[in-house]
Amino acid sequence: MQPLPDPFLSSAEEVLRAACLPPSKSLLPSAAPAGSSPPASSVADPGVPAQDRAVSCLPPGILSGPPTREDPRAYRSCHRETKAMAATGAGAKELKNHHNDCLVQLSNPNVAAMKEDVLYHFSLSTSTHDFPAMFGDVKFVCVGGSPSRMNTFIRYVAAELGLAHPGEEYPNICAGTDRYAMYKVGPVLSVSHGMGIPSIAIMLHELIKLLYHARCSNVTIIRIGTSGGIGLEPGSVVITQQAVDACFKPEFEQIVLGKRVVRSTNLDEQLVQELMQCSTNLNEFTTVVGNTMCTLDFYEGQGRLDGALCCYTEKDKQAYLHAAHAAGIRNIEMESSVFAAMCGACGLRAAVVCVTLLDRLQGDQINSPHEVLAEYQQRPQRLVGHFIKKSLGRA
Repeated sequence: MQPLPDPFLSSAEEVLRAACLPPSKSLLPSAAPAGSSPPASSVADPGVPAQDRAVSCLPPGILSGPPTREDPRAYRSCHRETKAMAATGAGAKELKNHHNDCLVQLSNPNVAAMKEDVLYHFSLSTSTHDFPAMFGDVKFVCVGGSPSRMNTFIRYVAAELGLAHPGEEYPNICAGTDRYAMYKVGPVLSVSHGMGIPSIAIMLHELIKLLYHARCSNVTIIRIGTSGGIGLEPGSVVITQQAVDACFKPEFEQIVLGKRVVRSTNLDEQLVQELMQCSTNLNEFTTVVGNTMCTLDFYEGQGRLDGALCCYTEKDKQAYLHAAHAAGIRNIEMESSVFAAMCGACGLRAAVVCVTLLDRLQGDQINSPHEVLAEYQQRPQRLVGHFIKKSLGRA
């Protein structure tokens, strides 16, 4: 194994060079021999920088062609358009008409032609459920890892919005399956997404289609969860400015039909500012805005030394985490990149709000008392609950 350089003597880029690329490999593609042509599977897209080009991962001659890099600018943001119209003094009727135009959109033309859409992992279908009647009034969607946490959140929001009644139960709308849980009160939908990129991605496909079929408009979706902090006191809350991968790149890469598809992971800047202002108003706990690193697993992917496998040292780990901190990363989790990419691709206003359970520079294991961790996990819920109340004019 090639050792990582000391972060106090080397730049973050040098650390990444060693961490993300095999030994002797350059950050830039090597030049082809004079007079030769690039293979068909790596034909250059003139609109994509050389260091960002992706190629087919299939053998030469199979589905060859340039990679797909989706441009988030191709998708409009209804929220930003509404803000701009309000700033220019648009009339109430004009704003209302524009609001009604801001329906949730899909980045898939095939769905509109389907006679029935079965949301299998939700145990819901357009032929057996009236989506507009069930979900048409949804304006806020909050997603988090566990069903119990999302049930707790919906109860909290119901009380905060004055919609709770003594002894009232909030049934799981997805009771026909044990994959995910979904709860609703007023304009708020609370959904569990499981752990990791594959689990939340499956949920998001069906959730966004649900909002589309229900003809929801002006929806804000927020992930609330837990994370490991970098250089932060445990219990600090991080509002994600940008989701990055394990090489600190603000993108989400997926293999689709044997080719790399790369999507942007930018989040709504205005929403970040609004959430930060809500935290300032609450003044209950430390909140920062920073980049969030999304990894593929909890152990090796996050540089832990306590997993079943480990091929690096404490010094290697510290070098990597210090480089991450230098790159503006303040916490690590396992869902933010695909969440940002999918919401952005469908024009949804989205944010990620996570509490840190430990400072990874100080250790790997989460060993705070249960009651302390339980209170930490309530912090993103309180912040987002206050944001929803304020947005509805009930704060």
